[in-house]
Amino acid sequence: MRLENVEEPSEPVSRGLLQSEGDAQPSEHDFYGLYDELEQLAESLPKSLPRRQAILAALEDCENLSQLRVVEQDLRGLLDRRKKALLEQPFLGMNFGAEQDKVSIEIIGEATKGIDSIIREIESRNFAMIGDGSTCQVYVNRQHPRLCFKVIDKMDGYKKANTVRTEKDMQTFLWADEASRDMIAEPYYYIMSDSAHMFVMERLDAVTLSQVMDAGTPMPDSFDINVFFKRLTWFIDHMHELGIHHRDLNASNIMVDTVTGLPKVIDFGKSIDMTGNGSGDPYIIPELGQVHMRDDLSILRLRKRVEEYLAKKHNN
Repeated sequence: MRLENVEEPSEPVSRGLLQSEGDAQPSEHDFYGLYDELEQLAESLPKSLPRRQAILAALEDCENLSQLRVVEQDLRGLLDRRKKALLEQPFLGMNFGAEQDKVSIEIIGEATKGIDSIIREIESRNFAMIGDGSTCQVYVNRQHPRLCFKVIDKMDGYKKANTVRTEKDMQTFLWADEASRDMIAEPYYYIMSDSAHMFVMERLDAVTLSQVMDAGTPMPDSFDINVFFKRLTWFIDHMHELGIHHRDLNASNIMVDTVTGLPKVIDFGKSIDMTGNGSGDPYIIPELGQVHMRDDLSILRLRKRVEEYLAKKHNN
């Protein structure tokens, strides 16, 4: 950051809108005070947002208050647009949401008051279940087909699983890593109450390996088993390098993209971030009596089953 042409004002200068010509000259205090404020606002933006880095770079290049005001206008406009988009999404007939890296307490508070009615509405004709697990169900809404809604209403399952807040944090962390983005769904929002939790994320154009091999869903024509498992192996290794261990990789949590035939990994509900957690075994939960979780690399043994499925399909 460079600063030039700063003179002491004869009267105090406000830090709101850009003052007109003839007003008091800005002080060094005004410049640095506003700079710090804007830097904090920019840092609060999701790391995955392309404009975030551009705004931070523009801040660094500012040499005077006038240039800083231009960046301020751009940043505050971006924040206003994001807030409007977040608050006005008509999910399930009500407004709720959270910024990618920061929960809006007011909105979440309002949402939790109505979560039971939201879950009841899921049973209406506007929703369809696309997944059913031991502790949760996954739904799509016909009015918002690009979203899926993961609802957890069996709270005792959290003995070995994350809250939706932790699960979203895991996916947000991976989504911020550009190399991982093609492998997962984009996380959006979560809401929590004493009786149920909900996590809203991108709906992938993909089918699970379980759907293909157990339920007769067609395997995408673009599927190549060598490319698929090479990519999956890379992602597992890459997650581990980032400190993330999935701990529940199985045929129901590995998807095949219907267009590219490449793998997608879902359900980070049992994942753990080992960063800063020492060198312990990520697959053991000592507080639950040394409970063992599923080793991520065990999923690679699924390749043989996929090969047998493809061979049988080809022979038929």
